[in-house]
Amino acid sequence: MHGSVFRIGGDEFVVLLQGKGYDKRRESIDEFNRKVEANIAKEEVVVSIGAASLQSGDRTLRDVFERADQLMYERKKQLKAMGAMTRE
Repeated sequence: MHGSVFRIGGDEFVVLLQGKGYDKRRESIDEFNRKVEANIAKEEVVVSIGAASLQSGDRTLRDVFERADQLMYERKKQLKAMGAMTRE
């Protein structure tokens, strides 16, 4: 990986990507999400992620974190709905 991983809370982590890691972030996120969705059916570990990049309107780094956090919670809802569908 081309970046760094930091634990920021109980089960929350931040990954800062640079270079090739940043350039391939979409592919990495898509692959990660495919594995997570496959884990739902197998009743294995399910992890939700939210990814955000610095935008021109961001005043602080916190703006990026809040956007990523919101996306993570949206993804969590999607994954919970998928899990409920596979158990019916």
